[in-house]
Amino acid sequence: MEKKKRTRKPKVKTSDVADTYEPTKEITWETEEAVMPNEPIFSSEYFPESGITLIALENPYYCHMAANLAASIKSKSPDAHITLVKNQSSYSMMRDDVKHLFDNIIDCPEEYYNSIHGKDPFLAKLYLDKLTPYKKTLFFDADMIWMNRHSIDNLFSDLSGVEFTMSNRGVKDSDNIRDELKSKWVSIKDVTEVYGLRNVYDLASEVIYFEESFKATKIFETARTVYADNRINVNNFGQGKPDEVYFMISLGLNEVILHEQGWAPAYWSPNYFPRIHSRDYIQNFYLLSVGGAVYATPIKKIYDTHANSCFQRMGIRIVAYQLIHKRNIMKSRQTI
Repeated sequence: MEKKKRTRKPKVKTSDVADTYEPTKEITWETEEAVMPNEPIFSSEYFPESGITLIALENPYYCHMAANLAASIKSKSPDAHITLVKNQSSYSMMRDDVKHLFDNIIDCPEEYYNSIHGKDPFLAKLYLDKLTPYKKTLFFDADMIWMNRHSIDNLFSDLSGVEFTMSNRGVKDSDNIRDELKSKWVSIKDVTEVYGLRNVYDLASEVIYFEESFKATKIFETARTVYADNRINVNNFGQGKPDEVYFMISLGLNEVILHEQGWAPAYWSPNYFPRIHSRDYIQNFYLLSVGGAVYATPIKKIYDTHANSCFQRMGIRIVAYQLIHKRNIMKSRQTI
């Protein structure tokens, strides 16, 4: 992955939420001459074509975890280019020893996470197309770690040419009474009644890949518009609203078919509960996810050991941040 040296600091430019969505209006991307109302924060000309963008907002926990994730990626793929999107609340306790793991660190515009629902860190994911400096972007949730059986180039290669995709549990059908979303963030029945969508993806936005294209832009724009419309009841998650709901509706309205149903690039132990697999089995995945309010003890051991090993390989002479139950440090994460 060729690395280009940035010649000057890009100028930050912010913008408003997209115009109100008209549900009767057909959404297409037959032409790329449509007006794009929001400009990116900076031009991608200063950066390599492909890179990883991480978001860590509000709580220092997420910056600590993002540093572990960056170390795990770079210990396997030293040339990987990583951008960290942060705010002062999350970055204030970042250790100096790990800041060099990020090639680019930017402040997230406040309007990207301060919304009609108050402060909502998950909203920033709906602005990834504006936050990323890359033409080909991999987004990972910060509370993950890269396993060392694959390089980041393997994943970029696998997804090359895919304009937009996201980890998912397949398609759910509103006519099937048992086909409820695993996350329970929203009722499929409500989605059908409000937006006329009978089949929707059950998404997990811990891994998102997209390429600079009209199609990807339209997906993000529509998701932001659905969020701003606030026409559907969405359960709270932590400090905000789960972004998966808005991506799910956007994919449906734009008639997007993801590159693979049931795509699971990351191992997340609750998917297999009560069974917990061995480290060797988990290595078959690109990443290990430790999302959720709590974790299993064997998962903590695998995570902490791997994070420390990555720090050592990177020559970082401090102990990696150790995994902590979110419910012990965040009032908003007592149950989920």
